[in-house]
Amino acid sequence: MNDTPNPMESQQASPPPPFPKKVSKALAIAIIAVVLLLIIALLAAIMVPRFLRYREKNLSSPAQEAIFQIRKAYNLHYGNQGSWKGLEPDDAIEAAQIDPETLRKWKFEVVLKSARQYEYELALAMDKAGSDLSDTVVPFKHIVATLKGGGSKSRKVWYDSDANTFHGYGVDDQTEPPEDDETGLLGALVIPRQQRYIEKSRSSEAQTAIATIRKVYDIYLQINSTVEDFTVEQALREARLGQSTLANWSFIVEGNPPYRMIATSTPNNPAGSGKHVWYDVREARYHGYGVDNRTSPW
Repeated sequence: MNDTPNPMESQQASPPPPFPKKVSKALAIAIIAVVLLLIIALLAAIMVPRFLRYREKNLSSPAQEAIFQIRKAYNLHYGNQGSWKGLEPDDAIEAAQIDPETLRKWKFEVVLKSARQYEYELALAMDKAGSDLSDTVVPFKHIVATLKGGGSKSRKVWYDSDANTFHGYGVDDQTEPPEDDETGLLGALVIPRQQRYIEKSRSSEAQTAIATIRKVYDIYLQINSTVEDFTVEQALREARLGQSTLANWSFIVEGNPPYRMIATSTPNNPAGSGKHVWYDVREARYHGYGVDNRTSPW
């Protein structure tokens, strides 16, 4: 009997050598580290954007509040004057009394609509409602706040007057206010009814001024029983008409006592020069541009 062991059988029967303990421990640590890194990366992917959005929103909030105050300054001006005219963008920003710290960080700008765009929107609104909606159609397109020191990447937040919404930094993904595009507007045909509303809107400025001048003359006539020595220039000073009204219209008063008061558009008027609006005291009625088909008081 041969007791010599078979080398092949001995090789097949022997178990595989175990991993060294140091190698097994290092591998476990490496796996745990990888898992932790993946968890940290996942948390960062979720939390970092949220933190950045919160930071942007927090930084944008004072700018939005300041824009709201500028919008409020326009509303107050309209409430006091009955017109959007006479308030320049820089004056509106100053009247808003923005916090100095906000002014240190943000630059503000009011982007106005063109005269034709404003009148077109006003005509559409009036045509839809059938009444004067000049208080609801604001003269500006956007109120924009730009973060100072923003580097190469401009950070802006703005108010869109047409949509009555905020956009930009800290609000949504928009980065710039849309450019004004009047291609369709300039090519559009304004229907006769809309054109009448535009004329009526322009004429109302003259009618309001004439009504104020009438009151001045009525008071003077009650006190002095005559207006022989009372000039139109004196009446205009006492009437305290706005500068834009005086730039758009010239005034004549006929008769003693007055029987007709006439406003004539100047070259500065968007309607063009030579348009007449007048009040006939005897008829107690207005006539002329934006009122009826009459074109001349004479």
